[in-house]
Amino acid sequence: TATGAQAWANVYDRSGADILQIQSDIAAEVAGAITGQLLPEERASLTRRPTNDPIAYDLYLRGISAANGLSEASLRAGMELFDRAIARDSAFAEAYAQQALIWLFLADSYVEGRVGYQKTREAAEHALRLDSSHGLAAAMLTWPSMALDYDGARALRLAQRAVSLDPRVGMAHGTLGTALALLGHLDEAVREGRLGWLADTLSAQGALSYLSFVQLARQTDTVAAVLPRMRLALAPEDIREFDGWVRLMRGDAAGAAER
Repeated sequence: TATGAQAWANVYDRSGADILQIQSDIAAEVAGAITGQLLPEERASLTRRPTNDPIAYDLYLRGISAANGLSEASLRAGMELFDRAIARDSAFAEAYAQQALIWLFLADSYVEGRVGYQKTREAAEHALRLDSSHGLAAAMLTWPSMALDYDGARALRLAQRAVSLDPRVGMAHGTLGTALALLGHLDEAVREGRLGWLADTLSAQGALSYLSFVQLARQTDTVAAVLPRMRLALAPEDIREFDGWVRLMRGDAAGAAER
């Protein structure tokens, strides 16, 4: 995008073809064109199917989009879409992992904490029974260990395992950052939060996690620098909240109160 140069283009005309197979082919071709020759494990990751049911996959994608709003209505809309995806494919591990994530965000804010975190654990364990290497599901097990078991050391081990299973999962880095922050390792938490945000810069969850760690570490300049880059991910009220905090830390109490 810096130069506007075209790196890759192709036309696909496959009447009656498997749309998920076409998607996998495009992903592999684009990645290969941009990065050069793909390693076998990279190609396997790009072409791996979370489900063979295209309707279930469509419901799953719409569920992610709905839940990213983070309001109670958005989260519950996402949950219902994942329920419908699972009804079509009961082995859809990714859908269960996303439900664990939704229960995490419902906990404390919209449902009683003990209920929400237990539901998080149940959905994550179900996903891991279907796919023992699922990074997001493994990350979700960290939160009940912190919130229900008060076991910070185990939570840290679980979060580290989640990142090792799949370092591309932004929420795994965010979860590891939370465990590190609770144990007082703020600089390491900021580092993991940044990795989680960079893994998916359009994720509201990743952006808020990173901002929270930076705020805890009182890195005012960092918040001010990254906030403009998060406008596509965050709701306007979230932008105003963190901008107000920056103003307050810089001595502008009146501006902070207005924001």
